[in-house]
Amino acid sequence: MSLKKAKARISNLLQRYHGPAAPATQAAALPWRDGENGLEVLLMTSLTTGRWVLPKGWPENGETLSDAARREAFEEAGLIGTIGTAPLGSYRYSKRKKKGPPSLLTVEVFTFQTTGQARSWPEKVRRRQVWVTPQAASTMVAEADLSHLLSAFARAAHGYEKQR
Repeated sequence: MSLKKAKARISNLLQRYHGPAAPATQAAALPWRDGENGLEVLLMTSLTTGRWVLPKGWPENGETLSDAARREAFEEAGLIGTIGTAPLGSYRYSKRKKKGPPSLLTVEVFTFQTTGQARSWPEKVRRRQVWVTPQAASTMVAEADLSHLLSAFARAAHGYEKQR
């Protein structure tokens, strides 16, 4: 039996015993700042499709999801700031792979109050960035659940801006 077939058989046996695996979970930062015209959030382009996304990725080496979101905000967007400790919410998306069917992933989103941006960071030349209102951001993203989350953040931000 090939290694590939053995892995598939083990996976099937585990699913029979434990049930289907839960979707994999990534962590995302929702970077925000006080801009000249009010509250703004950062969107950036994905590496493969160029669609507008939040900085996100996988937890590494035992990181909490909030720590992973903070790290991704720096690695992908060069952002410095304070990450929220509890998720604002989550969304699901279908991650395309080079080979095989897409994977359904859950992304936990943490607010990230941005205080600055580094002069250089690992993915600086690979992505475009834009600061926009939360409401504008909600119309720019492809994932419906993320759009709803951004709209809810926009509604909450409206109350925040009235207090300014």
